[in-house]
Amino acid sequence: MNYTCVENRTRAKQVFENFHYYFFCFACRKRAEKFCENLDDSQTKNVWMRLSFKYQLWKELDKDEINFLKAIYYLRSWNRIYHEVIKLDSDYGFKVLFKLDKMYLIYYNKNELTGQIKIIILEDLQSLIRDKNI
Repeated sequence: MNYTCVENRTRAKQVFENFHYYFFCFACRKRAEKFCENLDDSQTKNVWMRLSFKYQLWKELDKDEINFLKAIYYLRSWNRIYHEVIKLDSDYGFKVLFKLDKMYLIYYNKNELTGQIKIIILEDLQSLIRDKNI
C-alpha cells in the first residue's frame, strides 16, 4: 500500500486529482520516470500505459466506466465516440474520458493545430476487451 503525506490543501488536491498515479508502487514510478527522461511524449505515455496494464488499473473502474472504455474500443473514431457516447451526457463523458487518460488506460491526444483528436488503447488491453475478459 502506498502512503502520501500531504502538508496542505493544495497538495491534497493535487494528490486527489492524480490519485491513479499512486496505484503504481514507488519503485516502479521512479524507474519509469528515469526511463522516460529522454523519451518524447507519446513514448512516455506508452511506458505508463504498460505500467497501468501491469497493475490492471481497469479493475478500479466501475461498470459504467468499463462500458465507456469498451465503447471507445468498439467505436474507434473520435466522431463516433463523441456522437454516440459523449454527446449523450457531455459532462460525464468527458469526466470519464479524462479519468481513463489520467489512469493511463488510454492515450488521449488533441492536435492543437488541426483540432483532430486521437485516442489510443494499448494492444494488450484491446485484446482483453476483444476477448471479453474485461
